Amino acid sequence: MSRHPAWKKVEERVAAFIDTRRTPLSGGNSGHTRSDTLHPDIYAEIKHGAGCPRSWSGVLDLFESTEELAAAEHKVALLVLHRNRGAKVEEYDAYLRVWVDTGAGTKRSLVVCIPLGEAKKLLMAQLSATSTA
Repeated sequence: MSRHPAWKKVEERVAAFIDTRRTPLSGGNSGHTRSDTLHPDIYAEIKHGAGCPRSWSGVLDLFESTEELAAAEHKVALLVLHRNRGAKVEEYDAYLRVWVDTGAGTKRSLVVCIPLGEAKKLLMAQLSATSTA
């Protein structure tokens, strides 16, 4: 039998991929953060297998509750869903909020799903831009 359950391995892989560690006793019991990782700027909620929402409305509900928790910790929300056994970590589904210029100086926010590898690039660029601003 495996030393760690599958969900814990998925959290460890995602944490390492975004250059941090999995939060021990995640879910608020750690005393550090409610995020599944210890990243100082990204609040990651990571779900595996049956824990993944099956509908778009379920994904949006989970993302929005993740955003609320992230805001309380002054972090950017990232929802990661691992549905496909054997998928590479950079291919896991990642959900984040982006702002799109709709013309005439107005912007609209959208929750998008992109591969985790691309989400990491966007988030790191966003965090880098805000730290130099």
